[in-house]
Amino acid sequence: MIGQAYAIVEHYASLKQITFETDIEEEERYLFECIEGDERRYLQILINFLSNAIKFSNKGGKIVVKLIVDDVKIKNQDQNL
Repeated sequence: MIGQAYAIVEHYASLKQITFETDIEEEERYLFECIEGDERRYLQILINFLSNAIKFSNKGGKIVVKLIVDDVKIKNQDQNL
């Protein structure tokens, strides 16, 4: 999915000589396959993030996409269960 987003904004990045780097651990790459929902919308979100990053980056800059996984905790709010 990130590759698709890069491909879409690549032309705009090249105009400002901006490069992309992806910093995602190999064992975390599977998380992109686990996304449930409208993949087109998630792609649009990535495109928007990258477009904004390009817009506000200096010429010759680098944009790094990094996945940070934090613990996911589910807490039962109903103590009677």
